[in-house]
Amino acid sequence: MKRLFRFFKPSKNQPLLNLVIIGFLSVLFLANLIFKIFSFVFPSFNAIAVALFLLIPFLLIVNGFFFRRWWLKLINFWIFLLPSLLSVWIFNNATIIFLLIGIYQPEQEIKFKSYNIVVYKSPVWLDTDAERGFVLKQEKIIFPGIKLAKPIYENKNHYLDKIENYQLIGRDKVILDFVYYDVGKKRKRKESKEFQVKDFLYF
Repeated sequence: MKRLFRFFKPSKNQPLLNLVIIGFLSVLFLANLIFKIFSFVFPSFNAIAVALFLLIPFLLIVNGFFFRRWWLKLINFWIFLLPSLLSVWIFNNATIIFLLIGIYQPEQEIKFKSYNIVVYKSPVWLDTDAERGFVLKQEKIIFPGIKLAKPIYENKNHYLDKIENYQLIGRDKVILDFVYYDVGKKRKRKESKEFQVKDFLYF
């Protein structure tokens, strides 16, 4: 029984090791939150991941209580108190949460052999001209439920109705036929654009 207790008993440097590991993972997550390279296939999982990210400062405060010296506990508490309060404020601010998750939502997906091209459009309830727009991303599932994404085109000035046709030229070029809807003139117009693509997105 004593051996079992010793096995599960935290070592002297365990809180510091936890701090380094959690800190490293949070930096990676924050970088991905900014550059949006990896994401979940299901958009709702991205919201859950952001919520868990906001809990990290609280987790680091709890981890600090496992330090053996009182002054280390105190320093750890004051370091992560402000990030914890900031997390609470962000969590209660629906607008910031919405921006962290992403204002654009997947609307249309064109499937190719090695990757997909996905159209992300602003929600229908955002009906002002300033809010309209879309982002075109090349995506590839690298693990069940997780995908690698690369923005290849962004247009914040036109309302995209759909991509009507596409044509693949070789392995590194694709031509897409965009159908825009002109709200002022209340009519549609077509425009073709050519994009450089790669099988593995970034290389």
